[in-house]
Amino acid sequence: MRRSIGLRTRFLLCLALLSVFCFTATGAVTLAEAARHQQARLRLLATLIAHEIALQANQHGWNVSPAAAPVDPQSLAPMLGQPGDCITLAYPLGAPRQSFCAGQDLASHPPWLVARLGALLLGPPPVARASVAGHAGSVGQVVVAPDASAWLGAIWAETAPTMAALGLALIALIALFAIALQALLRPTHIIRHALQRLAENDFSARLPAFDFGELSAISAVFNHLAETLAAIRSERDALLRRLVTAQEDERRQLAADLHDELGQCLAAISARVAAIRLAATTACATLLPDCDATLGVIDRVMLALRGLLLRLRPLDLDALGLAESLRALVTTWNGGLGPRLRLRIDGNPATLPPSVSTALYRVTQEAITNAVRHGQASQVSVTLSLHGDNQVTLAIEDDGTLTPPDLARPGLGIAGMRERLAALGGTLRLVPLRPSGLRVLGTVAINPVPLPRP
Repeated sequence: MRRSIGLRTRFLLCLALLSVFCFTATGAVTLAEAARHQQARLRLLATLIAHEIALQANQHGWNVSPAAAPVDPQSLAPMLGQPGDCITLAYPLGAPRQSFCAGQDLASHPPWLVARLGALLLGPPPVARASVAGHAGSVGQVVVAPDASAWLGAIWAETAPTMAALGLALIALIALFAIALQALLRPTHIIRHALQRLAENDFSARLPAFDFGELSAISAVFNHLAETLAAIRSERDALLRRLVTAQEDERRQLAADLHDELGQCLAAISARVAAIRLAATTACATLLPDCDATLGVIDRVMLALRGLLLRLRPLDLDALGLAESLRALVTTWNGGLGPRLRLRIDGNPATLPPSVSTALYRVTQEAITNAVRHGQASQVSVTLSLHGDNQVTLAIEDDGTLTPPDLARPGLGIAGMRERLAALGGTLRLVPLRPSGLRVLGTVAINPVPLPRP
């Protein structure tokens, strides 16, 4: 199953991408504006130096001999730009050039990555030129060409505070949005928890009214669905209870009819055959083997009838209660050559309602039969536990070969066991054991019946 990205993470990723785009676009605009500002500064610097040199030319008569009195760099020191600006004075008539640069401030150099990106985006630094005017026309030219690293450092120094403020603002915006989004998405956790309870057949789950109209509509639909499912389950449980009650009544009536009719007929036949055998002892001895065989068949039929009556409706369950009926059931299985059964009872099952006692006995009976006949188990453990006054748990564990998928096939009574417990609001779980075996775990919520006072 592909793992999906959460809504909060998706929103934050989109906001982060949008912030990166805004940061990049703003940075590009800021860098371009800073580059234009530096270009204007260089042009202004070239004009001011040209004007100053023109004043010196008028004083020294450079229009006659430009090389007679070269410009003193100290006189231009107050006008020099930022560190890294290089100024070249070019004179006509083949006079030698003059060049001098302002000292570089290494601290103003941008980081290596910024320098590389700036050089890639902005290209080489610009060059500013201005003519030096004299009485007879131009007496030279001022060329201002900054050092590339110093020029990028100036742009970086101008844009870094703005970009830092913008970055911090975007980070703060993302953090505030994450906090707000967490509060906005909190109802989704409530909805998911309620849906999980609904998936676990807890139809009492309800959603509160939310502040948002869309979520309130979802809450109303969910609550209506939960109420509908609860009503359907209530009707189903009532139907199952009536069905189980009808089955038990039919079993009880069938057991009574078999006991009264067939049992009496077998008793009468046995008495007649015994009388015939008594008469044949003196009158016709050849009939004695047939009489003995007939009495043996009658005894086997009586034994089979007794086992059938116990399966239909155990007399101990009505007369002695669940605990003694389970002990009798375990004793019956242990009386043969089959597996070894153990029974443990925690609590007093006498407080259980009759419907719960009958359901637990039937589940135990069916689970033991499955473990012995279909799972070839050699050890079976039955544990009945009452947890306070509101829950009872029945666990049947064996070391047989049956697994939960094996029990899915028809004929093993699992559907009937589930229906019996579901009719009482209970559940049935099948848990495989290691290295082999199966645990049948039934749980029922109960309303205890008060014990009679002595």
